[in-house]
Formats: sequence, C-alpha cells, structure tokens
Amino acid sequence: MANQKHLSNLDRIIIENGLRDRLSFKYIASKLNKDCTTISKEVLKNLDKRNSVSQGRTFNNCLNRYK
Repeated sequence: MANQKHLSNLDRIIIENGLRDRLSFKYIASKLNKDCTTISKEVLKNLDKRNSVSQGRTFNNCLNRYK
C-alpha cells in the first residue's frame, strides 16, 4: 500500500460515494491504494452520530432524567 500521510479531498469524495453505494472498506481501499483500516478510521473519525427519539420529542441524554 502507499505510504501517504493524508487523504486528499478527492479520496474523501470517493470514500463517500463508495459508502453510499454500499461498497466494502476493502474494496474502497483497493480503489484508493490504501489500507482498509485507513478507510475505517477515516469513516469513524467523521461519523455524524445523531441522537433521535420519537417525533415531537426532544432528545435527553441526561443520566438523571427520571429522578
């Protein structure tokens, strides 16, 4: 695999499109000539985790919300 330190914006767009097309990390990595762990780390680093609940209710992540 290539020994490059950073991913370019084009690499990130290719990762995004690959994820949208439900391609595996291994396949995306082979297209970019990177290791699949590099792809998975990039995805985890930029993951947008959304907390959601029922419609019309606000999310409350407080541990003491029922006390």
